[in-house]
Amino acid sequence: MAQTKQQGKELYAIKAIDKSKAVGRKIALMMMQNEIKILRRLNHKYVMKLYEVYENNTCVYFVLEYMPGGTLFQRLQVRGMYAEFEVARMIKCVLEGLAYCHQHNIIHRDIKLENLLIA
Repeated sequence: MAQTKQQGKELYAIKAIDKSKAVGRKIALMMMQNEIKILRRLNHKYVMKLYEVYENNTCVYFVLEYMPGGTLFQRLQVRGMYAEFEVARMIKCVLEGLAYCHQHNIIHRDIKLENLLIA
């Protein structure tokens, strides 16, 4: 579940993860901690920024960079097709972000339209 929150003039996305619904709870929580460590290390214009993590007994909250354009999947459902030059520009951005991650020994492992967010 993701929501947006405005603080001052900045917008942030809040991703709330219910701990009780994590499949294989102990492993899922360890994977989440690993994801947090990875996201904190990254700083690139084509990689979503993690600002903060809050946790209570029931949930973990990620405070993330807000992407007002939604996902590429949502955009394609509304718009349909893109011109070749637009697709080339988007792919270039995705590849730059992935190259940055690979330079830091990080592999995404779940590249799909639903995970490509548009600023």
